[in-house]
Amino acid sequence: MCEQIKILIIGGAGGMGRFLAKILKDDFYVSIYDTNPDSKRIAVSLGVDFSNKDKIKDFDIVIVSVPLKVAPDVISEVSQKMRNDALLLDTSSVKMDVVSAIKNDKIYFIPVHPLFSPTVQDFKGQIVILTPVKNNGWLEKIKRFLEEHGAYVEIVSSEEHDYMMSVIQALIHWLIISFGITLKEIGFDINRSRRFATPIYEVMLDITARIFAQDPNLYAYIQKNPFAMDVKEKFLDISQKLNDAIRSGDLDYFISKMVSTSTMFGDAERSIQKSEKVLKSRILDINDINIGDKVAFEHIYSKKIHYGIVEKISPIDVLIKNKNNSKMTRLKVENLRLLSDQELNDWRLKNLKRLKRDISVQFENFDNISPDTLSRVISMYGADEVELIDVFKEKKSFTFRIFVCEDKNILEIEKKIKTFLSGVGGKIR
Repeated sequence: MCEQIKILIIGGAGGMGRFLAKILKDDFYVSIYDTNPDSKRIAVSLGVDFSNKDKIKDFDIVIVSVPLKVAPDVISEVSQKMRNDALLLDTSSVKMDVVSAIKNDKIYFIPVHPLFSPTVQDFKGQIVILTPVKNNGWLEKIKRFLEEHGAYVEIVSSEEHDYMMSVIQALIHWLIISFGITLKEIGFDINRSRRFATPIYEVMLDITARIFAQDPNLYAYIQKNPFAMDVKEKFLDISQKLNDAIRSGDLDYFISKMVSTSTMFGDAERSIQKSEKVLKSRILDINDINIGDKVAFEHIYSKKIHYGIVEKISPIDVLIKNKNNSKMTRLKVENLRLLSDQELNDWRLKNLKRLKRDISVQFENFDNISPDTLSRVISMYGADEVELIDVFKEKKSFTFRIFVCEDKNILEIEKKIKTFLSGVGGKIR
């Protein structure tokens, strides 16, 4: 692909539209169109131009990234305004409807389904499905561009895509939405339930909350997948049979179904290991911290850093004390990420007041002493940073400046360093 290619993103002020604009503008001329009143301001913030639908014929590629409920109508309209050799792409999650909406058989059309949220930074490691209506020269170019930017690309028919999505999206969403509505209908106290929560339940609650926080129109229209109804009816039939078996006391039926189904999921041990990794990455492992530890937690939603000494910890919350003012802060474990040692040190150096002391030391065997080695050892005694600020050969002495963050006792650290230097033959000046 060359830099002269001009791309118009219809729906460019939406989440996926913005993502694509930010990625594509580095390689192409990009303009967006959107009915959002703030579209022009958004275009400026993205560093791209703003166009209107009357200019569609000026573009080599038009990408339609609009809500699923209006996608067929928009694609139908846009396809008739494009020039015959242009390429049309769309980002809808159901493909058979948009394919049938095309009204210009002289354009090239490659439906695209990015299987990720537009909150990611780039294509790296993400799955993108291409469902070309017919093979053409654009297909290989699009595939190559995506792969060069780190994406994993699958090329399938629109029918196979929609069949796969009837389970991967429609059925999974159906299960989660049904779960959430059930909790509401039975008046379940979610906040209190977290006191009894298993890791899997915690993750399930977060996934459920994530879906209910998004556009219900999107999830409703995903259920219109042409294969989804049959899949859901089969699910409901199986659920009813399992429930009937339990009600009648036929546990053998329930058990036999679990056993016979377990073999279809492949390597069970590998799946257990992968799911364990997901659970551990989501939930703070309280075994990593102890009472008295100096820690920093990042709140996973607000991104605020909470720093202090651990006073109390439970599976529900952590109580930390600010060393300077003894203020106590109680934090929910489910919302926390423990900063690594390096992250903690970087945060301290950036956010805490630093105190300094200069220490001068003489050595009779001055020429055999390595100041770099001394600096590294001095830092092991609690100094956050060490600088060699003077070398006085006539006096056979070095002067080190130590920096200590305010959360440490600089007098105690200074005493330890001087004791060390004296112990290796130095004389404190």
